[in-house]
Amino acid sequence: MQHSEAYMTGINVTRRTGLTILLACAGWVLHGPALAASDLEGRWWGGIEVPGDFSTAILTLGRDGELWVGSVARPNVGISSSAFEVVSTEPRVVLRVPTTEKDEVIVLEGSVGEDGLFQGQATLRGRSVPFVFRRVVEPTPEALDLYLGDYAAPDGERLRIDRAPGPLEALVLTRTFVARQHALFSVAPGEFVAGPDLERPAPAVARLRFDHEDHGRIVLLLTGPDGVEQRCRRMPIAIDEKRIAQYVEEQLLASGAPSFSVGIVHGDDLVYAGSFGVKNRESQEPATPDTLYQVASVTKLFTATLLAIMRDEGIVALDDPVTRYLPADVRMPATGATGDPAITLRHLVTHTSGLRLQPTNYVFEGRHNNHYTVEGLYECMGEIGLIFPAGRSWSYSNLGYVLLGHALARAGGDSYETLLKDKILGPLGMDDSTVNFDDADLARLATHYWSDDPKTSTPPWLPGEIAAQGGLSSTVRDMAKFLSMCLRTERADGGPLRGSTLHEMQRPQVQRLDSGGRMGHAWFLDDIGEAGRVLYHSGFTGGHSSYLAVSPGHGTGVVVLTNFGFQPAVRVGQWMIDEAVQAARAQHPATPRQAAQFYAEGDWTNAAWAYGTLMEIDPNKLTWRERHERAEAMRSRAR
Repeated sequence: MQHSEAYMTGINVTRRTGLTILLACAGWVLHGPALAASDLEGRWWGGIEVPGDFSTAILTLGRDGELWVGSVARPNVGISSSAFEVVSTEPRVVLRVPTTEKDEVIVLEGSVGEDGLFQGQATLRGRSVPFVFRRVVEPTPEALDLYLGDYAAPDGERLRIDRAPGPLEALVLTRTFVARQHALFSVAPGEFVAGPDLERPAPAVARLRFDHEDHGRIVLLLTGPDGVEQRCRRMPIAIDEKRIAQYVEEQLLASGAPSFSVGIVHGDDLVYAGSFGVKNRESQEPATPDTLYQVASVTKLFTATLLAIMRDEGIVALDDPVTRYLPADVRMPATGATGDPAITLRHLVTHTSGLRLQPTNYVFEGRHNNHYTVEGLYECMGEIGLIFPAGRSWSYSNLGYVLLGHALARAGGDSYETLLKDKILGPLGMDDSTVNFDDADLARLATHYWSDDPKTSTPPWLPGEIAAQGGLSSTVRDMAKFLSMCLRTERADGGPLRGSTLHEMQRPQVQRLDSGGRMGHAWFLDDIGEAGRVLYHSGFTGGHSSYLAVSPGHGTGVVVLTNFGFQPAVRVGQWMIDEAVQAARAQHPATPRQAAQFYAEGDWTNAAWAYGTLMEIDPNKLTWRERHERAEAMRSRAR
């Protein structure tokens, strides 16, 4: 039995070209002399063609009359700034800017035209060369976030809205298969002009305007030099529904699981949601993407996210000792040696606390312990020792996350469940997710079955006040919203979290001892098949299991939920993240920035793919060839 939905955009690409669009919103500036109000008031970005090179620059005239200037010696590489002298502003603006060479200056002389350009001639070493700057407005980084994503033009051209690499916090426009970049200047809310570019002064190459369709989806209206406007829709990846259905149906039979509910996200879109099998063997009621499952240890990703939010809010710090948030009389375990470091919140979230896997005083009733309490936790802390000093090594610990969730609840002045709803579930619109069940939740909950007795149902675990290690229940649709948030690392505002904080959580923090992989804040980091570097977490409780994975470099992720034992969810999830990555690669070819990021992170599988794709466009580019060969060699060595 199958229940599936797909939201896909099939693109008939007639040529392998694309456009990467990145938006500019900041620069490096130095105070210059006071300047009276003039036509230069505002922010300008453009370039100066100097002998042997080309330099971009940002000019800003503040409301207080101070003129600032910052220059970039080479686009997106080196930063240098210079103070300057304003020679005159009437009838033409004349600026003298010192260079890095002794006793040399650049003199800029130009005017502001009706087209909004400040342009003229720059003089250096007796040579006159052109310069051009365009007045820009500065949308907030959060406003720019709305436009990030991949788009398809009616003529088959592909476009990407992304942020610029390197030290400039800017957006530039880059063709997917060509390294040349063009600045995207904001001239009005939701409206941009492409050009002058970052390599040479040039007139505008395109105008862009963003709009909303009836259902709220962003569209890009692109007008080229010929004045023809194209309506470009955002491109989610195309998913092969039949292939997924065939594989999951096979796994349903092979594993004996009653049901699988699965989803694939690309960016902010749930591009595929499908359910297979039944939520209850007796009633034969089919599973759907709205069926509720206990996600078990995938809850740890939410606990880590809660910690990050509360850190950003200033409520806690990662290196706070956990004892700061416990009663003074609670005894903490130790290795027996003197001078051991205190267990911190960072140790708990990365499984480096030295705490054992489970509390010693769990009393299992069947497959669950529904009665573990805070008092039991305190009692356990006083009875056990550490298996290694905090921070010395790595060992997966449910007990550590029990302690972390309790510490956050005390720091936040409310229950773990309430904090989770207020800071994550509510803001993300995860209205069908819960920790403790009411009657309506129990009616939607898939019945539990275990692999050693697959025909007999098992009652659900009731987590109560101890839930941070595995007590969340959710649906495919709700988990897709969390996955989309986890992919917003390039955004100023990722939802409940800043993009920079999401990126921090996903960076490797420690080497694991189980498989040689690495660990972020709750995220496992491993290379998985042809997908390359993947972040993931799995979970299982008595008769339910789950798997969550994301590939941030490809902007895609998967969720797998089942009302059965542990391994089937992992097996299906690993296959599906590989499928999602392959779909993203097929529809969104690599950009130079994307390739460089894979290479810098040591993701050799994806770096080899990305540079191999770029070499098809320019086989003679030596850097791309060298990096492709090294990535292939490192990939082979790792295998």
